[in-house]
Amino acid sequence: TRRKVVKSTRMFPVLGLCLATACAPSVSRKAEELMRSGKSAEARGVLELQTKSDPKDWRSLVLLGKLHLLEERPDEAGAAFDKALPLNKKVAEQVGPAYAEAALTVFGRVNGEWAAAKKAMTEAFADWETRSAALPIQERLESQPILRETETSANKASKRFLEAAPVLLGYVEKARRYGSATPEETLTKLATVEARLKAVSENSSRAQITKSRMWTVAITLEAYSVDYKVYPKASSIEEVLRQVTPTYAAKSVSLTADGWGTPFEIESGGDNYMIVSAGADRVFDRQSWDRSGLSPNPGDAVVYRTGKFVKQWDWMGL
Repeated sequence: TRRKVVKSTRMFPVLGLCLATACAPSVSRKAEELMRSGKSAEARGVLELQTKSDPKDWRSLVLLGKLHLLEERPDEAGAAFDKALPLNKKVAEQVGPAYAEAALTVFGRVNGEWAAAKKAMTEAFADWETRSAALPIQERLESQPILRETETSANKASKRFLEAAPVLLGYVEKARRYGSATPEETLTKLATVEARLKAVSENSSRAQITKSRMWTVAITLEAYSVDYKVYPKASSIEEVLRQVTPTYAAKSVSLTADGWGTPFEIESGGDNYMIVSAGADRVFDRQSWDRSGLSPNPGDAVVYRTGKFVKQWDWMGL
């Protein structure tokens, strides 16, 4: 028997010199230390080994569920919690807070990545605008590749956020379902996160389409002005397109409306022009068009005025 115990401890040193059930608390502490140290893979290995050798170790099951949540594996987390719930009444008090903590932690992580990418892209775009402002339109367009690297990073961060959004919304729903032990302050934070996740998930692709179309319309106006020394005189997007198609814009490209299907408002002529999207609420508020800067509200208008966005959504930074 002694030889078997020694052999077992050599094979599984984490368990020490005791049986799995007796060692459950120490295994949980070891896993928690690994998680705090950022060693998720090692912690998962310890917990999976422990829960396999002792299926009734509810502490390790709960920890394994928490780890799965932080690694954005909701199905595996739910399975671990389902196994733990019948084993001890204390588990029910831990599940809600676990989902809430994971939602806030993962949201902070992906939002931070997104904000950093957005900042880099914004700085690169501002630098490009400054450097290229005096260039002829063709050279200005040819100088755009310097933006591609930061734009690619921003797009990756954007995709990462959007992929995480439905997972996080699921966490919020579960935090409420098991929320009897979740602090009210935490639930308030979750409500804010939920509202922002929904706004971005529902509107980000439409926002990207909108800004891309506005930029394309602006480029056609700039190209027209190179040949005629003025911008085409127009008070609607249809009037603009009649004058720039097909020489400066392809007939097959849809440029009349924003991502929500609302036709752009446009004023063009002489040495300036303005293109406006109503935004998600599809309502044009002319009084707001002169206010420059960023807005996290996708319902606000976006304004592109003679060469640059002067009012736009900060839909990446939330």
